[in-house]
Amino acid sequence: IFSASSIVFIGVSSNNPEAISTTSTATIHRLTMKTTKIVPATLIAAATAKLLLVLPLTSFAFVSPSKQMFATNKNMKTMNSAPSAVSLSSIESDTSAAISAAQKQKELEQFPRTKLAHLPTPLEYCPRLSKALNGVNIYIKRDDCTGLATGGNKARKLEWLMAEAIEQGADYVMTQGATQSNHCRQTAAAAAKLGLKCHILLEERVKGDADYNENGNVMLDDLFGSSREKRGPNLDMAAELEAVAEEYRKKGHKVYVIPGGGSNPTGALGYVNCAYELVQQIEELGISVDHICHATGSTGTQAGFVTGLKACGSTIPLLGYGVRFAK
Repeated sequence: IFSASSIVFIGVSSNNPEAISTTSTATIHRLTMKTTKIVPATLIAAATAKLLLVLPLTSFAFVSPSKQMFATNKNMKTMNSAPSAVSLSSIESDTSAAISAAQKQKELEQFPRTKLAHLPTPLEYCPRLSKALNGVNIYIKRDDCTGLATGGNKARKLEWLMAEAIEQGADYVMTQGATQSNHCRQTAAAAAKLGLKCHILLEERVKGDADYNENGNVMLDDLFGSSREKRGPNLDMAAELEAVAEEYRKKGHKVYVIPGGGSNPTGALGYVNCAYELVQQIEELGISVDHICHATGSTGTQAGFVTGLKACGSTIPLLGYGVRFAK
């Protein structure tokens, strides 16, 4: 890899390696009616690169190469999947290099959006790290600088998710995540900013002390006015969340449910937009990128990126590293 040519890294999360492939391809299919072919890979997949771009997606975490997945916007094939309310069928895919990412961004205006993030985030060159890696040019897409409650990638997704919640007349938003979930923190902050009530389910994936269970993001959840419940490990958290939402609906509330990580077709629009943004920055800098790399978990970020790169005609491969793995 040290003799490589161009790469980009992006961070996300997932329940297990199998879920990474299944969830990501399903979400991409629901966005474009096509899916990207996803196959296992190791760091060797990036060994032909010479420019490395790293995209930290939260302010608290970085890339975790525990498991690898390689996703490229080439070799597209059809995959059966349930239809979705959000469709990018009107955003025509085009492989022509002449297609402008800026023009494609305008097509996203057909979807409701509320501004929450500080965009565009910088694309920052890392000269010392590049030198330490024997000449692999490393750039970081600073999505830790999105600005919503200390930043992170979920701010991009929440711009579209919260807009949809408001459009549907919701008075409550509900979501779920691990005890120290960055996604839950930013959802609680977005709800506070927009005047909506927020309720979150926190899954105890690891045993922690009082600090772990009541400090950090949990304390911020409370400061932003969110109510919360705790769940034990290894439950179907999507089902748990829907059951709680139904209880609130019976009480007369209009509840908008946001899946873990904000990863559904609506949330993925945030990273369709980020792909357009990144392509423009790459063009402005006049650099050639061989790979975009990122951590991947609930896979909405990766699904959005694959869709956005494909739609604006970029052929830069996407390499995702699973941040969770089977026990």
